[in-house]
Amino acid sequence: MLLHITSKKARKQKMPLKAAISGFTTLLRRPQVLLPALIVMAISLLASLALGELVFGLLYQGLIYEILPETGIWEFPFALYQMYSAEINALIALLGLSLLLQIWLAFGYARFVSGKKKKQGIFGAMAYATKNIKHVIAAFIFFGIVSVFFLILAYLLLAFGFYTDIIAIALWIVFALLIIYLGIKLIMAVPIMAIEEVNLKEALQKSWKFSEKHFWGLLALLAIVFLIVSPALNYVGGSIADLFVDDMLAIAVLAIFTLIVTAYTNLAIALYYVQKS
Repeated sequence: MLLHITSKKARKQKMPLKAAISGFTTLLRRPQVLLPALIVMAISLLASLALGELVFGLLYQGLIYEILPETGIWEFPFALYQMYSAEINALIALLGLSLLLQIWLAFGYARFVSGKKKKQGIFGAMAYATKNIKHVIAAFIFFGIVSVFFLILAYLLLAFGFYTDIIAIALWIVFALLIIYLGIKLIMAVPIMAIEEVNLKEALQKSWKFSEKHFWGLLALLAIVFLIVSPALNYVGGSIADLFVDDMLAIAVLAIFTLIVTAYTNLAIALYYVQKS
């Protein structure tokens, strides 16, 4: 009996690692899963070409030349928007498009690993994500609002830091922990929508309950994916790119590894839910 309990605990501890490894094996067995990430990269590139000049203009003038409104800390965001309204609108558009595309990717990859239709394939899964675009948009609106909330909260903490350093540092620590906590609680919402075929509200509830049972497993998985595997892949990609004299070849290598990281991350997270459920 004790041996059975011990082996069961060992299997639970290995589950995040199993999902992380399964993400790699899926990529190796079906390299076509990189294509949706390639589509997203192409769309993002086209958007950057269209709006990038405005965004870089904002960063260049604001950070390099420090052409910023001279106002108080509380009036600064409104004065900055008045000064760079077109540039900030372009930045918001790029960030919004990026978020929407990432949610669409997560939805499609989760559907792909769900096993709902074995003959569906990656393109069928992405078609399913497109067909259910209303769920993708709902998630986009929700996570967009959450992102704006944390952006405002971060600015308030930054403004508060001008008055007292010690308390501000403590609040920043709490802020970071809150982001990590909510990230773990909500990270399965989009995969659950695709796998369980439920709406956003139900997916959020299921994600919250799932994280209650598997909080430390999710934390371990995210640590493996984002702190070990992704940096390692980026390092390998950068090292290989440095071997090429031709800049275009180097950029191509970096792009390939970016595709691998993007696909792998989504696959590993969705696979963890499938394996645990």
